[in-house]
Amino acid sequence: MAARRALSLLALASAGAALQVQEGIQHNLTVCNAYAESKPLSVYTVNQKAKLTDEPLPYKACKELVLELADSERIDFRLGGLSVGTFHVGNLPFAPTSLLLVPYRRGNGTMAATFYSHAFSVAQESSQLAVVDAYDGSSPGSLKIARGSGRHGRESAALKPGAAVSLAPGAYEVSLEDPDSKSVKTVALSAGDGGKHVAMRVGGSDGLPQELVLFSAGERSERSGVRRASAALLAAAAVCAALLA
Repeated sequence: MAARRALSLLALASAGAALQVQEGIQHNLTVCNAYAESKPLSVYTVNQKAKLTDEPLPYKACKELVLELADSERIDFRLGGLSVGTFHVGNLPFAPTSLLLVPYRRGNGTMAATFYSHAFSVAQESSQLAVVDAYDGSSPGSLKIARGSGRHGRESAALKPGAAVSLAPGAYEVSLEDPDSKSVKTVALSAGDGGKHVAMRVGGSDGLPQELVLFSAGERSERSGVRRASAALLAAAAVCAALLA
């Protein structure tokens, strides 16, 4: 009996140590604002009471952050002084990971935000592309990707919303197309080893048009009207391993 009790205490102590280790882990978090509203969003952690962005994050912009995250943390997004949505962190990896979090509007005239979250695979050496459909309007559209540049003799593949795909090194073009396969917007993507990329269809609410936003972690260039912020990097785990909202 005493032996069993000792084993139980040891198990509890081990669990406590694991939690402490997890809380001290720094993750790379990228936040992309797909919330269809002309005003920017302010981002805060609720438990740590920290403001994550020096300035509110504009619509269609992404910000890379490095911070300690623990399960049960909450990340709050505010439009002015109004909270439009709070993301509950859960199932975090026990190793430094690149994470992605995208708030966007639920549609149906509500101001409330919903979220897309993803963890990029740490075991994968090829580039990874997360696909997000944050559009809440009525115009149909789809995202596609093609290898190389130029339109002649190329095959394109559909990008399924909510999926993450691996890309061999090389040049690609990501496009937003209407139901007649006519390009609304095409953006170049350069895939290198270990790259982390995000393709988003945004717009809909408040009369904002559907647009393609492509973000590559670690870059500062502008693409599709988006300014890349920098810090260190973002989200990861394979297609189904992600944060729980």
